[in-house]
Amino acid sequence: MFIFDSKTDILIDSQELTFKSEYFCDFSRYFQNREFVNGDALQLSGDHFEGYLSRIIIDEVMLELSQRNCLINVVGVVHSKMWVFAIPIRVNSVFFQNLYSVENNYLGIVPPKSEISIFQHPFSNRFQLYVHDNYLQQLCQNLELPEAKKFLNSSASSVVICPSEKIRHLQQSCHQLYRMLFNLDRQQISGQRKALRLNFFKQKLKEEIVKDFLLTLAVTKDIKTPKNTIRRTSILKKAEEMMRKN
Repeated sequence: MFIFDSKTDILIDSQELTFKSEYFCDFSRYFQNREFVNGDALQLSGDHFEGYLSRIIIDEVMLELSQRNCLINVVGVVHSKMWVFAIPIRVNSVFFQNLYSVENNYLGIVPPKSEISIFQHPFSNRFQLYVHDNYLQQLCQNLELPEAKKFLNSSASSVVICPSEKIRHLQQSCHQLYRMLFNLDRQQISGQRKALRLNFFKQKLKEEIVKDFLLTLAVTKDIKTPKNTIRRTSILKKAEEMMRKN
C-alpha cells in the first residue's frame, strides 16, 4: 500500500519550509480542518483510518501526498484563494462531478471557490498541489501563458487527460522531492547546511514543480511555451546535481 519505506512520523519546521509526515491519521479530524468542505469516510481498519499523509508547506504553495485505506466522499466548496491540482500515484478510478472515469494519466484541476463532489476508492493514492491564486496568476504571466482563469477554466472542476510520459515526469519530480526530505531527516548535518538544503527544496517546489504542472497542461492544451522556460528548468536541475555531489 505505502510508497515509502519510512513509516514514522516526521516534522521538519523552519523558516524556509515545513514538512509534516504522519503514518496513522485520523482523517475525520483532517477533513474538519478544510474550509467549506465536508467529508464522510467509511473506516476499513483499526481504531484510526489507516493511511499516510504528508505535506510540504511553503509560502503560497503546498504539496501533499495522500494514501489511505478508506472509502471517502468529499462534497463542498474549496478554499477561496487556492487552486488544487491532483495526479495519481497508482492506477485508481476517480470520480469528479460529472463522474469521469479515468486511469493513471489524468491531471485534476479544482479552481478557487469551486464546488466539488469526489468519491475516492480504498487505497486511493495521489499527489495534490495547492497553489495560491495570486502566485498562479504571476506564474502564468512569467511563462507567457494565457490568464489562469481562461487557461485553466476557473468556472468548474475538471479532469485533463495528459500524455502518460508527462504524468510520469510529474510523479517522479514529486517523489524525488519527498525522498530528499526523508534522507535529510536521517542525516546528521549542521543547522546551516540543513537550512541551505531546505531553502533549495523550497525553490525546487516553487520554481520547478509548480511550473511543470502548468507546462504539462499547456502542452496538453496545445499552447506553445517560450524556450527560455525550458532553459530555466535545466539550470535548476544542474544546480540540483551540484548540490548532490557536494
